[in-house]
Amino acid sequence: MISRPPPYDAAYLLGRVREIAMALPEVEERESHGAPGWRTGGKSGKYFAYFNNQHHGEPHIALLAKTSGTDEMADLVARDPETFFRPAYYGASGWIGIILNRAGVDWDQVEYWVQRSWRAAAPKRLTVLLDVAEEF
Repeated sequence: MISRPPPYDAAYLLGRVREIAMALPEVEERESHGAPGWRTGGKSGKYFAYFNNQHHGEPHIALLAKTSGTDEMADLVARDPETFFRPAYYGASGWIGIILNRAGVDWDQVEYWVQRSWRAAAPKRLTVLLDVAEEF
């Protein structure tokens, strides 16, 4: 019998997030302040996701992703505090924490947030074809 890691195992959760992030075009993984992070490639690449393993005293293992701003982040936290939280330091810039160490993680939702955050950080040359495709 093959044993699976526990669903709250940080290495397992990091592996799942890494797989989603690295499937996107021109992504590189780079540590930032001791945490795994993903950014668009190149010299002017921007971070679009971080893996938070209970950093800054947080009880959560989480994905940190960009929102449209602090209002959207606050609305998400207010609407679903079992899924979302305002991460220390990053929350002030509108980043949202998506809690991964909980029962019933919706990995489609995690993928949505990684992709959405990537689109916000990626250069136009990478997103323009996706924008056109979505019109059809």
